Amino acid sequence: MTPTELLAEVDRILDESKTALLATVDPDGRPQLRWMTPRRLRDRPGHLYTVTEIGAAKVAELRRDPRVTWLVQRPALTEIITLRGQATVLDEPTLLREFLEAAGKELFMIWHLHRAHERPQFVVIETALEEASRFQASTGETLNLSLQSSAA
Repeated sequence: MTPTELLAEVDRILDESKTALLATVDPDGRPQLRWMTPRRLRDRPGHLYTVTEIGAAKVAELRRDPRVTWLVQRPALTEIITLRGQATVLDEPTLLREFLEAAGKELFMIWHLHRAHERPQFVVIETALEEASRFQASTGETLNLSLQSSAA
């Protein structure tokens, strides 16, 4: 499997599952896990995107330590892909709009949690993907790939 094929599989899994786990590192060095709604965006290869409110704890964590891990899985856990990379918090309205057009209908939790706020300010989390690991439950096989040179 090539990096391009693996990232296409990530897209298919996200189309099916709609969510993934994002791991960041808190100020005490402990991992923090959160369910997020990530997407890869057309014309932005090699990256994974999501949104969050600017005041969220993960924003401060990422600004202090940009290393992240994403866990993308089929609902039946038959296939699990771990993605590692460096995340950047971006306050770019055009990119936010592009993400919302791609994933807006699946962001029901963020809209539910933030509807009490009059106008929450959202930022984009962009992860530059560096490496991936794919586990197939049916075969027990794990495939490790570098994504750094991939423009997939």
